[in-house]
Amino acid sequence: AQITDYIPSQESIGEGDNFALRFWGDDGGVDIGTNDFSFGDGVATLEAWFYREHTLNSDSEDEYLIGYGGENDNGSMFAMGISSNNDLFVSFGGNDYEAFSDASYGIEEWNHLAAVHDGSGQVALYLNGESVLDASVSAPDIFGSTGKIGSSPFGGMNWDGHIDEVRVWSTAKSQTDIQQRMHQSLRGTEESLVAYYNFNENDGDVVNDRTMSQNHGTIYGNFGWTSWSAPIDGFPDPVTVYVPDDFGTIQEAINTTYNGDTIIVDPGTYYENIDFMSKAIVVASRAFTTGDLSYIDQTVIDGSGEGHVVFVDGVHGGELNGFTLQNGAASQDVDGWPDNAGGGLYIDAWWFRAV
Repeated sequence: AQITDYIPSQESIGEGDNFALRFWGDDGGVDIGTNDFSFGDGVATLEAWFYREHTLNSDSEDEYLIGYGGENDNGSMFAMGISSNNDLFVSFGGNDYEAFSDASYGIEEWNHLAAVHDGSGQVALYLNGESVLDASVSAPDIFGSTGKIGSSPFGGMNWDGHIDEVRVWSTAKSQTDIQQRMHQSLRGTEESLVAYYNFNENDGDVVNDRTMSQNHGTIYGNFGWTSWSAPIDGFPDPVTVYVPDDFGTIQEAINTTYNGDTIIVDPGTYYENIDFMSKAIVVASRAFTTGDLSYIDQTVIDGSGEGHVVFVDGVHGGELNGFTLQNGAASQDVDGWPDNAGGGLYIDAWWFRAV
């Protein structure tokens, strides 16, 4: 079947909009679980943008932006945030392994913070690309740790404010590296980038890790999505990625792509229910690149009877090309009554092409 230039009257929200997460300092955060990557010999860089409406005082607790920790609050850690004295800090576990900077950050404006550890005990903090701390710290092992955004790795000490563009690198980034990329959106395939959360989902309680680590996070507690986001300049140039060479599933590839990207899927049967996530992208079989229509029968998306095989909502532009769709199930509306629509392909979009 062919559906060409489908145009119902609905505005697209698209992915051209940037979003961020808002927390209120009580019980909210993002659990990013146990990482599947290695920090090598303790070499790592943490980055995040933050926005606050007030400073901290002696009656406050420390507030964590992001951290990876061991088994308890005296164990290993690599984390950064703001202390109760309103100092920026980097911590490696307990009070014996912390370093502080009294540099002033902006209130009611976006700030960028980066913490760097070189693996030999030297630690640096950069605020808005400028060096504000260079110190030696006796740091314990930070391998194989679990992570949280917006709270201590062990829970508590929750963040009050906005967080955006969290990045984790397995190398010690230089000041020049940080300055060059801090205002740029990343693709997720950059060398040594092992976790990347840009919070552009703007819905639900899952944040996608855009790197090959696929270490997705779960939001908990009190939080909100906001369009008041960090000053990031656009999106990377379009690229083509391949399934299964670059990503094991079609949905994993979609999770990491940006508007304008193309996903090429090799022949096979893929048991999944895919969501275009309001992205203006092309998802296609090899028929798209070769003109050989036999690839349509060879490239199957099987929904296993668990809902729409392909779901498209709120996108302005995009294309699905050259697949056989099977074993879909029609959806139900919010009142529980079946709408008998979109078992194979559900489209509610401003402009979308399916071939």
